[in-house]
Amino acid sequence: MTLVVSGYRTLRYIVPPLERLNVITGPNDSGKSSLYWAIQLLESASQEAIPLALTFEEGLSSTLWAGPEEISSAVRRSDHPL
Repeated sequence: MTLVVSGYRTLRYIVPPLERLNVITGPNDSGKSSLYWAIQLLESASQEAIPLALTFEEGLSSTLWAGPEEISSAVRRSDHPL
């Protein structure tokens, strides 16, 4: 299975390597919670519960890109993860 998350909350684009069991770790503000919420939203979609999921998300606008307005040159060079 491949999971691709793009433009969701603070995740610009991510394709995490998933196995049967996954442990997500990382520093603060690295997108762990956004990845968790993306998976929750997909789970809700599979149960045809998108309106309810969006209610928990505080509306559609909260599911859109919430990262910085401009991407730093360090992130562009991949010297610093997004």
